Amino acid sequence: MEYCLLDRMSWQSFTELAGHRHLPDARATFKELLGKEGGAEALFEIVGEQLAAAGLKARGGQIIDATFITVPKTDPPAELEIAVLKQGDGAEVADGASVTVHYTGVIWGTGEVFDSSWPKGAPATFTTEGVIPGFGKALVGQKVGSQVLAVIPPAEGYGEAGQGSIKGTDTLVFVVDILATQ
Repeated sequence: MEYCLLDRMSWQSFTELAGHRHLPDARATFKELLGKEGGAEALFEIVGEQLAAAGLKARGGQIIDATFITVPKTDPPAELEIAVLKQGDGAEVADGASVTVHYTGVIWGTGEVFDSSWPKGAPATFTTEGVIPGFGKALVGQKVGSQVLAVIPPAEGYGEAGQGSIKGTDTLVFVVDILATQ
């Protein structure tokens, strides 16, 4: 498995700990821990202990594990794929509805994080029709409180033209936490 992680400086910025360059320390060895069973939990436990020992906490008391996304070293699927990672029990997202989400988006081929609401410090709000087609389709019918994985082929993403660092041939992977809908 390959993991796309926030680098140390981005993590420190996200957690508002930029002034604490010693956190996380050398015991939080991302590469070694994430390759083992239970490694992700061990990593977040170590970092949490270090923050607590320093009298600090991450934004909202959370260390966000949605900032790493597994991208297989295989060809991407040709069709839109949607998986519910965590089932919520709130209101259902309707077609055209306004939704508030936290998300991270990765390019399948490179593992590069091209966009994420987490480092911006606030969730994003938009309508399901105001985003790329595959992203909107991944949300419609889901419940508030759910965490959804969407693998979006180019035709359901930015199309042939692409956008910014995203080429017209790039498949996108999003992990989305649905926080609210109206």
